[in-house]
Amino acid sequence: MSPLFRARSRRALIAGAVTVGIVSMAAAPGAYAAGSTVNPFASSRGFTVVASGDVSLGNHELEGSVAAGGTLSTPSANYPLIHHVAGSADYTVPLVDGVPVRILAGRLGGGTFDVTNAGATSGTPEWNATAKLVDTTDVTAAPDAGQVMLQSAAGGVVHLPRMPYDEAALDAVATDQDSVAAYLGSTAAAASCLTAMYDTDSVNHVTVEDQGGLVFPSGFADDRPNVLDYADLVGEWGPKVIKQDRFDGYVPTAQAPLIIRVPSGTTAIGPVNIEGWSAQQGAQQTLARFIMLDLSEIAGPVTVSGLELGAVFAPNADVTFDSGISHNGQWITRSFTAHGGGELHHHLFGGEIPCTQTDPVDPTDPTDPVDPTDPTDPVDPTDPVDPTDPVDPTDPVDPTDPVDPTDPVDPTDPTEPTDTDSPADPSAGPAGTAAQTGALAVTGGTVSGLAIAAGVALLGAGLLLVARRRRAGVR
Repeated sequence: MSPLFRARSRRALIAGAVTVGIVSMAAAPGAYAAGSTVNPFASSRGFTVVASGDVSLGNHELEGSVAAGGTLSTPSANYPLIHHVAGSADYTVPLVDGVPVRILAGRLGGGTFDVTNAGATSGTPEWNATAKLVDTTDVTAAPDAGQVMLQSAAGGVVHLPRMPYDEAALDAVATDQDSVAAYLGSTAAAASCLTAMYDTDSVNHVTVEDQGGLVFPSGFADDRPNVLDYADLVGEWGPKVIKQDRFDGYVPTAQAPLIIRVPSGTTAIGPVNIEGWSAQQGAQQTLARFIMLDLSEIAGPVTVSGLELGAVFAPNADVTFDSGISHNGQWITRSFTAHGGGELHHHLFGGEIPCTQTDPVDPTDPTDPVDPTDPTDPVDPTDPVDPTDPVDPTDPVDPTDPVDPTDPVDPTDPTEPTDTDSPADPSAGPAGTAAQTGALAVTGGTVSGLAIAAGVALLGAGLLLVARRRRAGVR
């Protein structure tokens, strides 16, 4: 697979990931042990200007480097990125994928950048510094007098005179990681440490007296950060002159940096005018490395003009540097816009602040939900039992024929009276008469029976005789 094909394939994958990387830069968690000290600008990884979002550079020049999580652009037809002219040369440029760079950006917008590296010693990483882009899907690399020139569809151009051209130039410009945030640190933990430290004795709150519009700070410490409130340094008519009469020889150091706390709601920052401190090269310019303006409470737009010394920590602010005066220090912002005649000079912040908060406990990974048990297949309903055929009704039993009534028993014939020799009682009267005539009466039943029997016999004999005659006649 050719390097050019690898570059194109990778760019297609990265194109959709740049925005995610921008968000994670500001939101990635970080922690410092309670009781330790931290440098709030350690997350910059050595870049002069850092923004989680877009950066537009339209001021005079940048002596240093820039990291834009979003789009990098310039209204200029020739914006120079150099090493040193009026600032300090004693710094190193950041490394991205092992390559020294002055530009790291999510994507390239419009305008022309010229990475000349002027002021660097020949042959050093600062002399050979180049550029790295996360999203190169709309970028081409072309030869420019034997060197590389990048061009974007948005009209952006980057001249890289220290990078020889070859066919793999675009692949060399593309980052290995999918976001700018992957090359930077989190600002969240440092911001939490700043918020927590102000209410503790781990910092020294400087006493401020205002006399006729002049500010007289006093009571500086040399073993911990010294805090001044920005509201005490400005008046109705603008910034006040800060007198050193009561400083007692104080100068900011890594152990005792000067922290200027800017309250929320502030929309403009002017000069911090400490009488006797000059930002000129060879004077007190390097004090910028131990002065910090804390704008971490600001979420919104803020304009900085005339500030000469000190790093600006504003991870949630959209910062505009609009000044004809050069600034010395670093910037951490949400977005950054620069215009005006002032220059941006690199001075890496070297102060330490205490972190008094307890380390946040990493959230416990949520327990993976138990897969729901597959529902038991419903039991097929039992087929309904066929109804039993109704039993045919039993034929009714025919009623029993009524029993014929028993023929009445013929009355038993009366027994004939037994004759007696005794004479009838004469007193019986009519009964005696009956006895005299009663022979007929008593025997009358017998005579009648005999007569009937005789008649039946005669009839039978007669029938027999007739039958014989018929047979005889037949013969």
